[in-house]
Amino acid sequence: MDAGTDRSHYLLTYDAEEVKSGSPARHEGPGQRNWYRYLGTASFCSISRSQLHWPTPPPNVEFLVHNITALPKEWSGTFDLVHQSLLIAALRTEEWTRAINEAHRVLKSGGWAQFMELSLLWLQRGPVGRRLWDVFRAFSEARTMLSTCAEDIPQMLKDVGFCNVRNELVQIEMVGSTPDAIVARQSIIGAYRRLKKAIVQEGGFGIVGSGEEYDALLDELDREFETGVNGSYLMEFVAVVAQKA
Repeated sequence: MDAGTDRSHYLLTYDAEEVKSGSPARHEGPGQRNWYRYLGTASFCSISRSQLHWPTPPPNVEFLVHNITALPKEWSGTFDLVHQSLLIAALRTEEWTRAINEAHRVLKSGGWAQFMELSLLWLQRGPVGRRLWDVFRAFSEARTMLSTCAEDIPQMLKDVGFCNVRNELVQIEMVGSTPDAIVARQSIIGAYRRLKKAIVQEGGFGIVGSGEEYDALLDELDREFETGVNGSYLMEFVAVVAQKA
């Protein structure tokens, strides 16, 4: 990527929603790798910690392996947009500050950072959800993960010098049989199923005693999501944008 051109440069994580056509971009983190199909003729560079599940990129996309807490020194002041999302289970508490500092460093003056993270506080709306929240909160503390990153990102951005910090709550109804509800339930239940081995290895934190009990908890939670609490169960994301002065 030639940072000396007059085209805008983007550092993206997961699904970027708004970028300029005809611009290079960078994508960080795990998740789907098909976001570039919806962004016209922009050119992109996607980074992750591994090459697993990368598709064959079109000519305008480059995939690289990098750590978002220690980006290349030569990227300083390169990008117009940094987009990072869904790293709640990927970063430890102390790594969040480093990742946000790196986002600030690689942005041009006047550039924007965009963060999208899953809030987990909504899990506590139902009795089964509260049990899973207790499991995940204990798991996060054991692994020094930041379970409230979605709520903490705005202040962390301000602390490293970002300005014009704005955040928006994005809600998805999980009750019923609409396509959005089904995908939302499958996504959150699937994410927690992938944590099964690690949670069981930690002893279940006095809440689940085996892999079978953990599976049963998730099956019960899936039913609670589908029927809702008083007819509703909203999955919540927090979207945050901020500008480098």
